[in-house]
Amino acid sequence: RIIIICTWLCVAPKMDARKAYYRFVILFFNCALTFGSYYCFDMPSVLQTQMESKKNGNDLGLSGTQYNLLYAIYAWTNALMVLIAGFMIDKLGNSFGLFLFSFMCVLGSAVFALGATFGSFPVMLLGRLIFGTGNGSLTVVQNRVSTFWFKGKELALAFGFTLSFSRLGSVLNFLVTDRYAQWLWPGDPRTQVVNTLWSGSVLCGLGFASAGVTAYLDERGMAQLGRTEHTLANARRVNVKDIFKFSLLYWLVALTIMFFYNGVFPFVADASLFIHNKYGFSVDMSSMIAGGVYDMSLVLAPFCGFLVDRLGRRGILALLCSLCSVPVFGILAFTCIHPLIPILWFGVTYSVAASTLWPSIPLVVPLQLVGTAMGVATTVQMIGIGVSNLIVGKLEDLNRYTGSSQPTAQYWLSRSKADYGECAHHNLNQTDTVSVSDTQGSTQAPVPDKNWTYIMIFLFGNIIACVIVSIFLNIRDSQTGYVLNRSKAQRQAAATRQETHQGTEEDAEEGNEDERAKLLPNVPFEGRDKQSIN
Repeated sequence: RIIIICTWLCVAPKMDARKAYYRFVILFFNCALTFGSYYCFDMPSVLQTQMESKKNGNDLGLSGTQYNLLYAIYAWTNALMVLIAGFMIDKLGNSFGLFLFSFMCVLGSAVFALGATFGSFPVMLLGRLIFGTGNGSLTVVQNRVSTFWFKGKELALAFGFTLSFSRLGSVLNFLVTDRYAQWLWPGDPRTQVVNTLWSGSVLCGLGFASAGVTAYLDERGMAQLGRTEHTLANARRVNVKDIFKFSLLYWLVALTIMFFYNGVFPFVADASLFIHNKYGFSVDMSSMIAGGVYDMSLVLAPFCGFLVDRLGRRGILALLCSLCSVPVFGILAFTCIHPLIPILWFGVTYSVAASTLWPSIPLVVPLQLVGTAMGVATTVQMIGIGVSNLIVGKLEDLNRYTGSSQPTAQYWLSRSKADYGECAHHNLNQTDTVSVSDTQGSTQAPVPDKNWTYIMIFLFGNIIACVIVSIFLNIRDSQTGYVLNRSKAQRQAAATRQETHQGTEEDAEEGNEDERAKLLPNVPFEGRDKQSIN
């Protein structure tokens, strides 16, 4: 990545922003912004067993509530900060947001690693707070850059690629982080957590370098297109009161996003522990299966974006994604079907939903307010996710074994069928896929199977709420001229009519100027500005 960045810095002065390839070069570096930060975001999910380990006095020994608080505080910080960040980006520009928020990601990941190094949970929380300040806001400016360069062209495709690159970081985290940690530092959970978190900070630093290149190309491209002054003029007109002018259609899109993501992020955060407890797979295998949601989005998101650009029908697709996600949590809660099947299916619906919902926002707000609109939508989303993470954490700790004595491996084997599910009992006795040493000598017990059932029912409720809101979304869209459910041909026809209408108005205005000019025969032409003619 460093070689690629240096190469593009050398050839960038020769690039023409009017050519199509220029926006795709910007898209590449724009995608690279969040690779490292998304790798770091879900590190706690992969390292949950090590973080909650209490094998010796040197371990972190987090409770389920403390662990989920790491995600909740990230979500709450996002909820507040992205609201401010969206407005700041609209007022101060993309470059300001790119540098500031990518730096906050680097700083937050480093503080989080520092807290783990010294065994201080408050410092770890502070690190996640700073990291949340940067990462959510960085996604807002990333989406704003994509909107400027791709609106009316391949907008959903651009959003699909940014999602795919971000999820590449998440997928690599689920695939390699636990193996990497156990291979380099076997038998020491604390060391595994600390050194792995520091390596994640380095990846965030590469994202900061990508932010510099993206800012340079964005500023240079706008100057070539002659859009700099126009953009600055629009920025001066942005007012915080514009939030109250957003349409009902926009708010329905934001709520649809919130309820759908309430089912995704809290589930992925605890999925590896859920699979390990209920199905009896090893920690390593559980992490790989849990990453299936992101695996599918990594592969499918660009293709989904391409199809959305061609087909349109965004409101209908949002409803279909919600409906198709309904069976996922029922299967996980009440059956022993291999968890990879519903998780991969959830990854498919998530890919379509992400490629459909987020690119819908620029269609329902003015271009100069895209940053603010993205920030508000992310705020709504993160409030929901933060509350959901807390509820999941409380349900996880409900009636959980916390005795002071150290339970043995035989204890877990004897209790698995009675308290920890038929699926885990089957795997422990038939396939022997669980590593008994994961629980031996630990006072942090597996979560009872009935607790996971409560959690799945709660997540199921969020998806049902998403279905209901998306129905109202389609009803409102039909009342406002099918802004979201137009096909590509209909959008092109509407754009042509708008351009023709604008051209007619401009010709009429020029004619009026000529008529008014005839009434001022003694005024030199160069002095006939609009004010003197009026």
